[in-house]
Amino acid sequence: MGIFETWVDLRRYHYVDIDAETGVQVYKGFAIPATLAPENNGKLVYRARPRYNSEYIWNIEELRRLGGLNSDYHTYETWFSQP
Repeated sequence: MGIFETWVDLRRYHYVDIDAETGVQVYKGFAIPATLAPENNGKLVYRARPRYNSEYIWNIEELRRLGGLNSDYHTYETWFSQP
């Protein structure tokens, strides 16, 4: 679905990156909201939290290892958006 691909691109370009070729923001006109959820600690969302009946019950040790139990886990940058 289009919305999922759009979110992938938003994250890939860190929401407000500038295009190196054109010098224009990739998502023209997009602005980071002035207020973010307190648990974001000033960071943007990069991932969805794991679903309760899967990872939290059956894979809790791996979540603990990856930081998936931290309140700001959803702000951890994904592999495809890191340099």
